[in-house]
Amino acid sequence: MTLQDILAALWRRRFILEIGAVIAVVLGLATVVARGVEYSAQSQILIAQPQLVAPGGDTGLLTQQKLNLLVGNYARIASTPGFVSEALRKAGLAGAANVTGDTVQNSSIFKIVVHASSKRRARDVAVAMQDGIRSFIASSQAGVPGALRIQTLVLERPTPRFVSNDPAFIVIAAFIAGLAIAATIVLLLENP
Repeated sequence: MTLQDILAALWRRRFILEIGAVIAVVLGLATVVARGVEYSAQSQILIAQPQLVAPGGDTGLLTQQKLNLLVGNYARIASTPGFVSEALRKAGLAGAANVTGDTVQNSSIFKIVVHASSKRRARDVAVAMQDGIRSFIASSQAGVPGALRIQTLVLERPTPRFVSNDPAFIVIAAFIAGLAIAATIVLLLENP
């Protein structure tokens, strides 16, 4: 087939192209609506101890290496459903939340990342999680002398950011994909 034959075939069966484009745009819009709008807010927390001693000392958890291991545990705790629901309850926030905890490699820093459908919800949940994990760390040290207590410092306060895929891009990509599929069908019908 020459290019002229292909264009003539597409023109003769343009209704298939139109139907394919309409169906693809409808599916693209449905995808945009189903995914909704998403915001993300992140908090970074540093844990430290004022009297850090060399590894192998008698005080055990006072080594930097062990603090780094604790950071991983705190990041996992912050993302467990039970901890999330308790932190939200204490903050007076209703509903569930999408929360993940992660560590910054080779450091005593961990991140709490919240995804929500609104800026305010993302920020409020991230603040609740930040306060909840700091409170958990403080309460888990009952009876530990002040100089040996783990301290927490907020390095990054939660600021909500728009993280959804661009709705226009999704609809345009669906439109182009629909045209391509419909054009393929037309050419298959023309050249059995």
